[in-house]
Parts: sequence; structure tokens; C-alpha cells
Amino acid sequence: MKGDAQYPFPRLSRGEWNALIEKELKGKSPDSVWWSVGKGWDIPPFAVREDISGTLRAGTKAINGWLIGEHITDSSDVNGATERINQAILGGVQVLRTGISALRAYDGDLAALPPVILEGHSKEVDQLLAEKPAINVHGGAFQDKPSPEQLERWTAARPQAGWLTLDGRTYLSGEYPGESIIYQLTRLLHLGHQFLEKVTLSPEDLNRQLRFCVSVSNLFFLEVAKLRALRILWANMLVAWGLPEPVHIPPIEVHADMHTFTEDPQSNIIKLTAQASAAVLGGCDLLFLPPADIIGSESEGGSASMARLSRNIQHILRLESHLDAVEDPAGGSYSVEQITNEMAVRAWEAFCKIIAPA
Repeated sequence: MKGDAQYPFPRLSRGEWNALIEKELKGKSPDSVWWSVGKGWDIPPFAVREDISGTLRAGTKAINGWLIGEHITDSSDVNGATERINQAILGGVQVLRTGISALRAYDGDLAALPPVILEGHSKEVDQLLAEKPAINVHGGAFQDKPSPEQLERWTAARPQAGWLTLDGRTYLSGEYPGESIIYQLTRLLHLGHQFLEKVTLSPEDLNRQLRFCVSVSNLFFLEVAKLRALRILWANMLVAWGLPEPVHIPPIEVHADMHTFTEDPQSNIIKLTAQASAAVLGGCDLLFLPPADIIGSESEGGSASMARLSRNIQHILRLESHLDAVEDPAGGSYSVEQITNEMAVRAWEAFCKIIAPA
């Protein structure tokens, strides 16, 4: 079939694609290379335009840029944490995630600190802000749930920060990886729905306080689709709560899945690069990659040299691969679009079953 002016390549039918695949498989059926990712959910080796359908609302993201992050473990060695913070700043990190005690002990130039995600207990926040008011807070990831009074006080002091984190990081396991991802998405929707029900803020104000936190595994295309589906699902949630379109999607913070790592740093470097690429193509807003030798390292949190290498993976994806220059770079891939839509539908149906009794 001939192409046209807008699409100069020949448009092949499903039958023509199947014939080409069968030829490459030397007579084996194309059905033999379908990927079973869940019960009743098999992903075909290709998709065509006719497979893309549905009326799901798309989560909006103006550009595909992301912040290069570094997670600095908060340990008893505050001097070591200070040194790691300084190395991260010199290495071009744009957002830090570290403990409140490490920040209280930090004696460097607060004006040079990038935005910080605070870890620890919510009761420590007021003391930190009083001691070091110049700290630029990006958000909080606390071991306990902040009280309404704390949220009101912090929001007044730092209105740009996202003080509530919806953490959907779970370990991918089992025979069907797709079902684990559906569980992650459903869990995030349920956590967000509980906040919308119980917090006294309006849905719009609460949405401004939220941040998503997820991990990405080695399942490249599924992880790309997961992040895209998450924005679609949360957009649907907000519209269901009465917010007008287009809706604001909270930032998505992505971490590498350390359950996939071994004690071999070279192997982990490959995994970090693949996971980072999936996160960026899926549209993450913040990306945290641990040092490749974090498993079995003598240094807590991995070595400084491997931390530098992890930072540089992100720099290469941005400065050499230019993955931040294209809006939704995975969009238009019929296979990715099909997986994204299937994921969103399955997660929404699972979420509706959870809240149906209520």
C-alpha cells in the first residue's frame, strides 16, 4: 500500500505485517512471539493504527524535561553526607533527596543547594525551616502522615512544595509482570482517592500538594507505558472529582528498582541506563539513580565514583541523546500507545472494584 504526503512510507496491513514476521520466523506463526504479561493479557509483537482507540483523557505535560536527582542516604556520618551533597552540587544535580538531620548538619552555602526533598519525621520540619529558612524545599517524603495543621503551616511558608507523597514503589515479581504494574497503578489511585476523601483541602489545592513516587524495572516498554498511563489515570481521577480540564498532573518522581541489581557494578550500569531511558521516555519529572555499586559496597550508599557515573548517565540522556527535546517521545508508537491504553483501562477497572463498596 502506497504512502502519502504526510506519511511517505508504505502503510502495511495487519496481514502484510504478519506475513513479514512469519517469513523472519522461518514459517513459525507470529502468535508464537506474543508476550504474556497477565492473565488474559497478551501483548502482540506489533500494533497498527486501528488498534489505538478509546476516549481516555490524556495527562498533560508541556515539555519532556526532568530534574536530575540524587538520593543521599541520611546516616550518622553527617560529615560524609555533607561531602556527598557538595559532590552532587558540583556534579550538576538539580534536586536532592536526603534526611532532615543531614540538612541540619550541613554547613555549606545554603543558597547553592538545589531544591530538596525532605526525608524523616514530619515533626522535624518546623525546626529545620526555623534554623535554615533559606533551604529551597521541593517536597516531603515522611515516615508519618503530616497533620492538617502542619500542612497548612508549611504550605503558607513554602507554597511551591509538594508536601504529600503517594509512594507506589513495589517489587515486581511473579509470573505476570503486567499484573504487578497494574497493582502499582491501582495502589496509587487508591492512595490518592483516600487523600481526596479525608483531607480538608479542596481537590484542586490538594492536587497541588501531591507528588507521585514510583520505581522502574528492567521491563522497558511496560515501564514507559506505566508512567504514561499514570498521568492518564490521575487526569481521569481529577475530572471525576469535578476539576476542569486540562488538569495539573503532580510531579512524578522515579527511582531505579534496586531489586533488579546484583553485586556486579558493570551489570548494574546497563540496568541503570535502560531504566533511566524508560523513565525519561515515559515522562518522569524527577529521576534518581543510585550508584551502580550500592549492593555490597563498603561505603554506605555506594562509592562517590559510581555516584558520579549515575549522574552522568542522566547528563548523557539529556545533552547527547536530547531526550528532553521532544514532547512525549513515546507517543505515536502504536505498540506503546496500545499498552498504555490497556494498562490504564485495567488499572481503572481494578480501582473501581476497590471503591465500589464505599
